[in-house]
Amino acid sequence: MLGLAYIPAHAWLNARGWPGEYIDIKSHQYVFTMPGFFFVNSLLCGLVVSHTTIAQEEFNMPKKRVPGPSDRPDLKNVRNFVIAVSGGKDSTAAWLWCKKYVQPQRAITPVFCDTQSEWPETYKYIDYLQERMSEPVVTISESSLEAVVQRYGWWPDAKMRVCTEILKRRPLAKYLTKTAARRSDTVVVMGLRADESKGRAARGELFFESHLRVWVWSPLFHWSTEDVLAFLASEGVEPNPVYQWVKRVGCGVCPLSKPREAAQFIAHHPDTAQKYLDLESSIGSSWRQRVSLKDVSQYAVKERLLPADEECAGNGCYTCEVY
Repeated sequence: MLGLAYIPAHAWLNARGWPGEYIDIKSHQYVFTMPGFFFVNSLLCGLVVSHTTIAQEEFNMPKKRVPGPSDRPDLKNVRNFVIAVSGGKDSTAAWLWCKKYVQPQRAITPVFCDTQSEWPETYKYIDYLQERMSEPVVTISESSLEAVVQRYGWWPDAKMRVCTEILKRRPLAKYLTKTAARRSDTVVVMGLRADESKGRAARGELFFESHLRVWVWSPLFHWSTEDVLAFLASEGVEPNPVYQWVKRVGCGVCPLSKPREAAQFIAHHPDTAQKYLDLESSIGSSWRQRVSLKDVSQYAVKERLLPADEECAGNGCYTCEVY
């Protein structure tokens, strides 16, 4: 049972967005916050927050003070930039832009958080980028989407994105803790753009990432998709071939992707996709609330697969029905 002193702070965290995540100051662990009911003695009842720790091991956070929201950095004085590379067009363009305009004076380190569940083409693309940029990519990985689903017995969704926490944020946070000798002298670069979503637009070009305890800079914040593609073309860099079939690069059967995109993965990599179909069957939990991977697989086999940017013109195709 939580003490009353925890209620206001945790309720505030919960109000910021359910579920919330933060680093517990005492344990230095990532924590999910979930709503729950709490009875105080016999009469007092209120909405509070219960804890479910995602990371059981400590982060070995440095004892010295780490940067906070009030420590807005002057990018001109930052010496180390960690580029978060995903294999997508935006992170690739951000890396290329920093290499061209930032690296001559400052150090940049491209880092790839491998979910062990990416499209096979993405791994080949990362190799291509290393050769094209003449710079090695630091690959960090702790688990896989398959392992996450097995651990919890259900597939992540928009409200419970434990996969992002375990496969992306936690490995990057550990990497920064181990490698950033001076956290205040390090900024993470991401290929985030304002026109992708209202949430990203609200963050701004430079924002403090509380999960990583570091400032994040988005140099392409005001760019459009056309700007990104034009920049890559001007520099002679090919985009990830996965864009032939999907609009976003990520896990092959990402539960947040559209069914038609998962169908493309199943159609192009049936042997790899089979382990996810078997996993869905073994845990008794469908890939998404309204559609299973088995359904998507049947669609991939029986129906014509449309290109990622082609619309069905309201013909009532299978993917419109299940999405």
